[in-house]
Amino acid sequence: MKILWLPGAKCTKEIWRYMIKDWEEEDNVFVKYSHDVLLQAKQVMDITKDVYDRYGKASYDYIIGHSMGGKIALQLCADFQMRVKGIIFIETNLRPTAAFYRNLLLAKNSEVKDELMSMLQEESIYYLDALNKELQETFDDAYLVQQANCLVYGVYGDRGLPAYPDRIHDLCLDADTLAKLQLFFVKDSCHMPMLENPDHLTKIIKGIIR
Repeated sequence: MKILWLPGAKCTKEIWRYMIKDWEEEDNVFVKYSHDVLLQAKQVMDITKDVYDRYGKASYDYIIGHSMGGKIALQLCADFQMRVKGIIFIETNLRPTAAFYRNLLLAKNSEVKDELMSMLQEESIYYLDALNKELQETFDDAYLVQQANCLVYGVYGDRGLPAYPDRIHDLCLDADTLAKLQLFFVKDSCHMPMLENPDHLTKIIKGIIR
């Protein structure tokens, strides 16, 4: 099983560090974004083109992307026609969401906060304002789900509220997009489930690819 792993914005490939122990097969490729490319990237597509140039000639069974990495995964399949069995995106907002999804970590998971914030601050110097704006304000990427030539799975943290009735509604997606998505929720986590609850996230991913 060959998997391409894509980190989120301002994250390095080490964001997966708590999960790598469960994915030791040599076929797993953990992407590192080029700082030279990031320094010039005005839109996510600029990063996607570089990822495709460096990794797109190989074949993969799945592409797994966190946050911005999920959008890159969708662009790789929708715009560059990479052929995979499925895309698994984690905490990728396809449209601006309701407030329920706008948090980084649960308070009880604060032990990883200092390390996480240090990484985000170190990487932030490579991100142009135009790219930050696209990631935070001016985006509607739901169409990519329709254009992807494979199965698409969305994974989100449950924010510690597994019974919250509007968790799907608050993704702010249309019915056609939701119909093509298979959604899963990681217990006791927010935007960083690979840090907050890596065991449950791993269980979900392995369940999908099996």
